[in-house]
Amino acid sequence: MPVVSVLMPVYNGERYLAAAIDSALAQTFQDLEVIVVDDGSTDRSAAIAADYAARFPDKVIVVSQANGGISLARNAGIGVARGRFLAVLDADDLWLPHHIAECVKVLEARGDVGLVHANIERIDADGMQRQAVQRYWNQFETDAFATIYLRYEHISCPTVVFRRELIDQVGPFDPAFTRLGSEDRDMWLRCAAVSGIVFIDEVHACYRMHAAGVSRNLDRMHRSRMALVEKFSKTPRGGPLRRRALAAAYRGLGEDMLGAGRRSDAVRAYATAVMYGPSEVRAWKALLRSVMLPMRRHLGS
Repeated sequence: MPVVSVLMPVYNGERYLAAAIDSALAQTFQDLEVIVVDDGSTDRSAAIAADYAARFPDKVIVVSQANGGISLARNAGIGVARGRFLAVLDADDLWLPHHIAECVKVLEARGDVGLVHANIERIDADGMQRQAVQRYWNQFETDAFATIYLRYEHISCPTVVFRRELIDQVGPFDPAFTRLGSEDRDMWLRCAAVSGIVFIDEVHACYRMHAAGVSRNLDRMHRSRMALVEKFSKTPRGGPLRRRALAAAYRGLGEDMLGAGRRSDAVRAYATAVMYGPSEVRAWKALLRSVMLPMRRHLGS
């Protein structure tokens, strides 16, 4: 039995799939299997995956299903996974060679930890490096649930390695978030509610930014964040944090709108964030920054 099972859903990802599989097979930790779940692709993704399975029959497994979205695809991979640990790698992202080894080392050493994650660097569609992400997890790690729920920090999906037994505790990926987004954040919140989480302050993966990414649709992402808040507001951990979580969701919407050049929408979103979380300093700072932006630009000109 392999120690680690890699969950790799793919839908029409022929451009990047081979590189993603190669990065998994190139890990210094070799006791793993790569489960490629073809989610009803209409391009050459299935053929590429089948070629790898033929060349690496002891390493690569292919599962095919009708298109159902990333949650169902990951769950299909979990259904055939044999490893004690599960690792997540989407078909357009890449791992650095030391990723699995470092994460397994933590999980083997600390029985109280159920999930390990690390930092990423963003790359563009052509694989060119953009930037490493500044993370502040070490300031918040004592309460990972609140940190994620209140959007103080994020877990980078392609760096996650977690215990298979957590699925038995918290359930599989939730298909309710299919084509909305936030299905990964939903899972990490459920894991954080029952288990310890450790952040490794090193770059372990390359996260690809391109036009096909779900996060490009700002309105849809906001709907997914609101659905997430409402889901966890019905839980013992999330209920007391509901208004602060709503403030964080609207603050995130404001950041997205400001980045898209929609300043008026950003101001409204930040104002809503302040309404829900009047004691949230981040929301106030963001609102003031967005209101003052035209004045600063005028003074600068």
